[in-house]
Amino acid sequence: VQGVPVRRIMMHGGGGFCEAARSVTRYEDELFTVMGPIVNLALWAICSLLVPYAGYGDLAWALSMAAYINIFLFAFNLFPIMPLDGGRLTHLILGRLLPPLTATRVAGGIGLITAILWIPMMAYAYFTFGFVLFFFPSIRLQWQMFRSTI
Repeated sequence: VQGVPVRRIMMHGGGGFCEAARSVTRYEDELFTVMGPIVNLALWAICSLLVPYAGYGDLAWALSMAAYINIFLFAFNLFPIMPLDGGRLTHLILGRLLPPLTATRVAGGIGLITAILWIPMMAYAYFTFGFVLFFFPSIRLQWQMFRSTI
């Protein structure tokens, strides 16, 4: 849509990454980053709107599950931890308000606090809701951003 050529797209169990073939502007980077959560939100809305028309069978169940999964992915992806979109958005928004080094350090500090609190949050989720995410943010990456000198 933006006319940016893509060098490669990497998909893995926890998500994916699109590498542009040229440098992107700040606006393009912000747009690319926010599109992941927006797609999840749109899929949630579409599936949720279709559920009442699907009756009570397997299709209704599948649409309900797709809606739940996409609203969960929307919320999860907005955690302010790198490499999630929420971490990238935090860094990009701070980059508009602060000098680049300060923005990187503040985003790293927010990510570091969130990464450290991740294990107690997952223990709480397990004992309260009966599930746990097998995603562990890199404390090292957040620390490197927090201590950044570039």
